Amino acid sequence: MKSLLTVVVLLVFATSCLANDRQTACANSLDDYLATDISAKDLSHYLLFQCELTQYRIFGSFLAMRAEQTNAYKKGMRSALPVTRFSAMLQDHINYLEQTGLQTPDFLAAKASFDSAPLSLSTLAKLVPFIKSSTQLQSDIYSSGFGANYLLDSNDVLMLDLLATVDEQRENKRPANFINKIESLDATQISDFDVEENLDILNYEKIQESKKEIAEFLKSLEIPAVCAGEKVDIVNKLLTDTILARDDMKEKREERGSYFIYYTGYNSPWGSSEMGTFIP
Repeated sequence: MKSLLTVVVLLVFATSCLANDRQTACANSLDDYLATDISAKDLSHYLLFQCELTQYRIFGSFLAMRAEQTNAYKKGMRSALPVTRFSAMLQDHINYLEQTGLQTPDFLAAKASFDSAPLSLSTLAKLVPFIKSSTQLQSDIYSSGFGANYLLDSNDVLMLDLLATVDEQRENKRPANFINKIESLDATQISDFDVEENLDILNYEKIQESKKEIAEFLKSLEIPAVCAGEKVDIVNKLLTDTILARDDMKEKREERGSYFIYYTGYNSPWGSSEMGTFIP
């Protein structure tokens, strides 16, 4: 029995080592390919749509929670008025998660970051994994047909980490980021915002478009044979690393760091009722 157990342990260990070796070989080969064979134009294309997708998902999570709070308030299930500030919504998420007993080191670090810099990109990157779980638990929006497209994922965390790094490395004065844009909406604008209708519009006009462009870009990559069977996550991680490392991407990544653009449909908080209008 002991010898059989030893064989099993050795097999598991050997399998793990082979998997690690394969991942390392894939990462090295893919890193070389992305650093030299992909044009700055193509990388910029990917960066644009992944950045937009992440921003719309962050914006969507805010609107979804706003809609949920409004419905609860109207039904007498919530005593406090629905929040109108993005920072207040983040605080609500933190309060809710604390009530569930969450005390992991990562969550405590994210909370500490929020306490010191609530609207920083770095703070949001730390909070995103918890916002995702909190929003899903609290909002019925995500059970709708289009709601799943607003769920935050690991690629959104990577993009926020990239934007936060760019923000920290910026030599000149830091411009406002998209979080400040959301935060700037006043109570009247956000109260008049037709949330569910605009979430639906955002999904079909922007979310789906961005997802399609990203999928087509990833499909166009000539992934090295050694990466066959590896998860897509490793490609996305190395793409982010490449964008941060390449000198010919400096201008484009700094543009993304201070760029915000939202679809403005019916009853938009930015004042346009014309479908397809964009305001930078």
